[in-house]
Amino acid sequence: RGGVTAAVEAAPGPWLPLFERFWVEDLSPVVAESLPRLARADAEATWRFVLDPARASLIRASYYHRRVLRRLAEQDTATIAAFLLAGPGRDHAQARLLPMLAPSRREAVLTACGDEPRSPLLRRHAALLPKRLRRRAAREQLSHRKVADDRALREDLRSLLPFREVHRELLAATGRSSTLERSAAYERLIRCAGLDGPKAVTTMLGATDRLAREQDPVHVAALGALAKVPAHRWQEAHLPRLGELIDAVLGSPWRSSQTNHGLLRLASRMLLLGMSHRRPAFTEFGYGQLERVAAEIGSRDIAAAVRPLPTGAVVELCRRLAPVMAGQAEVGRFKLPLVFAEALGRRAGEVPELLALLRE
Repeated sequence: RGGVTAAVEAAPGPWLPLFERFWVEDLSPVVAESLPRLARADAEATWRFVLDPARASLIRASYYHRRVLRRLAEQDTATIAAFLLAGPGRDHAQARLLPMLAPSRREAVLTACGDEPRSPLLRRHAALLPKRLRRRAAREQLSHRKVADDRALREDLRSLLPFREVHRELLAATGRSSTLERSAAYERLIRCAGLDGPKAVTTMLGATDRLAREQDPVHVAALGALAKVPAHRWQEAHLPRLGELIDAVLGSPWRSSQTNHGLLRLASRMLLLGMSHRRPAFTEFGYGQLERVAAEIGSRDIAAAVRPLPTGAVVELCRRLAPVMAGQAEVGRFKLPLVFAEALGRRAGEVPELLALLRE
C-alpha cells in the first residue's frame, strides 16, 4: 500500500489507466490516499474515474481523507454535488466537506444536491450553513408532524430561527426544573444568539444572570456553547460581561473538573480569536483568563488547554504564570512546570524562570 502511494506520488501519469483497467474494491483505500496527487496531474480524468457508479466504495473511503476533500472543494459545483450524491452517507460527507468550501459556495452546493439540509446536518452543523438556507430549512422541518410531537427536536430547530423571534421562549426554558433541560436550554439560547449576530450576543449575555447560580452540568453546557460562538459575532463590548460570567462560575461551590476544562477551553478560544484576527483586546482577555483560571484550579486541566495554542502563546502564558509556579514549588508542587516543559519542549529554554524551577 505504501509502495503504491509512493509510486503514484513520484509518477502519477500511468497509474490512473491501470486503476481503471484492473479495478477491484480492495483497491479503494490505496487509491483514496493517492487521489490528491492524481487530481493534481489530471483533475478532470481523476474525478471522472472517482464518480463512476461502480466505485461507490472509493467515494466512501475518500470521506476520511481531508486532502481529497480539499481537492474536491476546488472543483465546480456540479462535480461536488455528484460526489456527494454518488456515495452512501451523504450527511456525513456534507458535514466534512462544508468547512472546506467558501461560505459563498455552500448554498449552491447544497441546492445542487437536490433537497434541503436534513435534520442531523442542520442541527449539528448549523454554523456552516448560510443564514437564509438555515432558516428556510428549519421552518420546513418544523412543519413536519413528527417534529411537532418531539419537544426537544422542535426547540432545537426553533433555535435556528432569528433570535428576536424566539429568544423569549428560549430564555424561559432556562428556568425549567430539570438540570438536563436547563443545560439544553442554555445551549440553544447561546447557539441562537451566536448564529444571529453581535446584537443578539449582547442581549444573550445580559440575560444570563441566573447562570451564575446554576449547577455544574449547566455551567459545563453553557461554557461549551460559548466556546462555539463564531469569532465574527464577538465584540470588545462583550468582554466585561463574559469576564463576569467566568468569575461567577469560578466562584461556584459545585465546580467540577469538567467545568474547569470548559473555563480553560473558553479562555483559549478567546486567546486564539485575538491572535488569528489581530484583535489585541481578545488576546489580552484570553491570556488574563487563562492565567486566572490556571492559578485557581492548579495543573489538572491546563495541559489540555495549552495543547492547541501556538508555541509562542504557551511561552507567554508560562512567563505570566511563573510567580504562581514559584509559589507552588515552595510547597513541593511541580506538576504545572512539568506540563509547560512538556508542551514547550526545546523552547522551554526561552523561559528562565521555568528552567530554574525544573532544576529544583
